[in-house]
Amino acid sequence: MANSSQNDRKIIAEHPLDTSLDRLREPLRNIEQSYKLSSLSFDGAADGPDLGPQKIISRLLSALLGHEVTYNLRSKVGNNDIASELSELFKRVRSGRYNYEHYRALSRLVVKRASDVDIWNTVFELITTVSQTTPPTSIPASFDSTPITRSSSSFQGSEQTRRIVESALFYEIKGCTYRNVGGFFEKYFDGRCWSHKSKSIYNEITEQYRGGRWIDFPSQPDEDAVWDWLSRFQDKHLSDSRGIFYTTESTGDLTGGEAQRQPDLFVKRRGIEKSGKHNWKDVRVIGELKRSKWPLKKILLQLVRYTRDVWTAQPNHRFIHGFLLHGTIIELWVFDRSGCYSSGEFDIYKKSEQFIQAIAGYAMMSDEELGLDTFVEQDKEDRLITITEDLTGQERRLQLEQNPIAIQRAIVCRGTNCYRSKDTNRLSNSLGSLTSDDQKPISLD
Repeated sequence: MANSSQNDRKIIAEHPLDTSLDRLREPLRNIEQSYKLSSLSFDGAADGPDLGPQKIISRLLSALLGHEVTYNLRSKVGNNDIASELSELFKRVRSGRYNYEHYRALSRLVVKRASDVDIWNTVFELITTVSQTTPPTSIPASFDSTPITRSSSSFQGSEQTRRIVESALFYEIKGCTYRNVGGFFEKYFDGRCWSHKSKSIYNEITEQYRGGRWIDFPSQPDEDAVWDWLSRFQDKHLSDSRGIFYTTESTGDLTGGEAQRQPDLFVKRRGIEKSGKHNWKDVRVIGELKRSKWPLKKILLQLVRYTRDVWTAQPNHRFIHGFLLHGTIIELWVFDRSGCYSSGEFDIYKKSEQFIQAIAGYAMMSDEELGLDTFVEQDKEDRLITITEDLTGQERRLQLEQNPIAIQRAIVCRGTNCYRSKDTNRLSNSLGSLTSDDQKPISLD
């Protein structure tokens, strides 16, 4: 059995498994009892009506992925953390590319209520065993100068548990996340056709700014209190804006996604019928509210996860706006296909005008300013593009099918989406924006 280091043991002790695997012991015991090495290998066996090996091993890997310790323990076969390796194992099991024999030792230790150290040592050994028996991939390390890396692109539907998706997203953005980007505020919030309106709103409410703080802003800025303030603010000052802020009370408030999510705030275009529920295809801006400051890695991954849901429902976005407000500290973010970029944190009391300009700006931005690809026009339920014919040089409008036949679910990628034209058998490609920046990315480790 693989031996854990003293530092590994310390990390494991700080993050005990406790009762998290208790519900899996009985089904694991049943699988082990029915396993006959001489007659049945369970090698990619499909599950029947009972809880079969594929499902229960998937649940075991998912439960282990749900622990913070997986982000802190390092793999013995590479430079990745255990979360990344378990994510790969989960995908292999779900696709049927696994051998139950490799998972027996781990399964039996869980059934026997072994120590946490023994269980994680066996996880190390499992990762090593599978890596040694996995044939080399036939896909080259790069194609057309685009590196092939781990990403969230393959996750779909019910397999998109928070831990699994966030593990993949972490590796997408860890080397391309930039804070305190110079000129960020000027690029997105200054010099716009609505900038004078946002400044007028600020001037209107300066009487509420006394003693270095907004007297109307909640002194205890929990989610409900901040939402009450924002509701009053937009009712009074943004009644004619293009967009409107909404909140969610349950995961069922937002439909149209591949997995249930519950962002604290989002903006959608005014005038869209609600019909009792909202839809991810209408979300334009994502916001998260926290009463106190959270670790950047944790809260940013949460925001990125929501951003990925917007891109999946609206693949014609070039970039997406988001913001984090914890207490009285706000950070504005823009996500595009090259990574994550922020204004840097600022105090809403010390930079009160920027705060009001940002909140008002999100509600007044045009589709182009919100990052939608205006090359693809939306006319009610129809998507239209204008092309120039190669032979004649004349412009021609094509009507596209509403749903693309191929999209990119990853955040950091080329962002290519493919639509079929209703007029001909042509296919139309829409390429997401890739930007470059001279700044060095921050560390999320």
